[in-house]
Amino acid sequence: MSDETVTALLAKRTELAETVQKLPSTIFHIDATLAVFGYKPGVAHKRRFADGELIALIGEAERTGVTTANGIARWVVKRKELHADNKLLAKRALFSVKDGRKRLNARGM
Repeated sequence: MSDETVTALLAKRTELAETVQKLPSTIFHIDATLAVFGYKPGVAHKRRFADGELIALIGEAERTGVTTANGIARWVVKRKELHADNKLLAKRALFSVKDGRKRLNARGM
């Protein structure tokens, strides 16, 4: 093997070794960012609503006379038979309803 080949291989080895040393730190920062967004390892994250379900529920709530975002969120939680006493769930439902109303308003509905 020529000296150039050995030098190139050693340079590549050094580069890879540095990358491997940085990986634990990178993974730590990704995990910390996931935690900020509410991800909890070992907890299955599933969608609260199927495609189009939230918009349909908002429409149903409004047809029954519920007009406020808070009222619609409570109506949706009750209709989906979710844990109504869960404060975090209530906040997420309210956020979802407000987002859904924005999308409906953007469509002119």
